[in-house]
Amino acid sequence: MVPFNPELLNVKDQTVKLLGLEEELSKADLMLIPIRSNISGVELNLVDNPVYVRCPKVPADLDAKIGYRRSKYNPNKKEKVFGFQAVITTSIELEVGIELPVACCSTPASDSDGSYFISSKFQIKFNHPTLKTYLDIGDTGFDHIPNYNWSRSESSIPIFDYNPRNEDLSQETLFARGYDHNGWPFAPCGLVCRPNGYNKEHKRLSFTCGKQCLKSSVSPKPVADCVLLANSSGYATHKSIAENPRHI
Repeated sequence: MVPFNPELLNVKDQTVKLLGLEEELSKADLMLIPIRSNISGVELNLVDNPVYVRCPKVPADLDAKIGYRRSKYNPNKKEKVFGFQAVITTSIELEVGIELPVACCSTPASDSDGSYFISSKFQIKFNHPTLKTYLDIGDTGFDHIPNYNWSRSESSIPIFDYNPRNEDLSQETLFARGYDHNGWPFAPCGLVCRPNGYNKEHKRLSFTCGKQCLKSSVSPKPVADCVLLANSSGYATHKSIAENPRHI
């Protein structure tokens, strides 16, 4: 509180009216100057005289969110960033050796890039109807089944970095489910099979053990009674896209 001074009077400040001190201060020839106030508005002409108070912790732009980016000072760490991010889709033209931006969208920083994959593809189709995509390449943020399905429905091949999320990748669990962290199945003897061609008609990938036990010194010794060694490629199996679209 300070002695009344017309030069210090702020006609926009409604704090005195809100507290009901206008008459009291006038009698004492004083004025109240708020040091800090979160009141953003007072409507004295409406029912119940509503007061609008803003929270200093809440940003003015409620669409912006907190995301993460690689630290400028330590590339092995991530740092928080508040605001928006730009998701830019680039077309790599191998024949002419150039890269061209073909789609762009602005999103809250907390959103995953992959959640805008399909909308970006729609944007590309609208602006570049004759553009043919052969490969869709993205990081772990794009590892979502709808993205795989959309890419394949457009006759493209999705190559997204596999995101294990919270999966149990212990050796015992991998053996129990039948394939390793790359989606490659185990042979009966425990060796990890290797890809051996893709069947486009049946949409499945072939795997064989390739008789690794006979070729590598680090592989376990051949099973004495393994009848599969008589086959040209040893153990063989198939994995279809429908069974595991994120791995194949």
